[in-house]
Amino acid sequence: MMDQRRGASSSLSLSSLRPKSRTPPQQSSPRSSFAVGIDLHPTALTLEGSYNAMTSPISPALRAIWGAGAIVFGYESSGIPGVIADTLDSWVQIPSRSSINVVAAMSIVLDALFG
Repeated sequence: MMDQRRGASSSLSLSSLRPKSRTPPQQSSPRSSFAVGIDLHPTALTLEGSYNAMTSPISPALRAIWGAGAIVFGYESSGIPGVIADTLDSWVQIPSRSSINVVAAMSIVLDALFG
């Protein structure tokens, strides 16, 4: 559906926003979509290092985010609810000395994707 005031689609996917110069990883999930949770988890990959493929290797965490069809952010106090967590294919955590609120986490992930 088009928003006539802005001339933009109200439905947006990450793949349409992904920078053209970056190549997302091959999808490793047998399902048609790959969902990544941004939260603390025992198997979480850590989002660290360079975000620029031209100057250094890209971290496995960033590759997982690039390949995601959906990115789910956890609540600051309780994380991602178990019912949703059970459906996720991969986990990524943001290194921090203290808890990060969801807006800050989204800013960090979006900067990693598009910054």
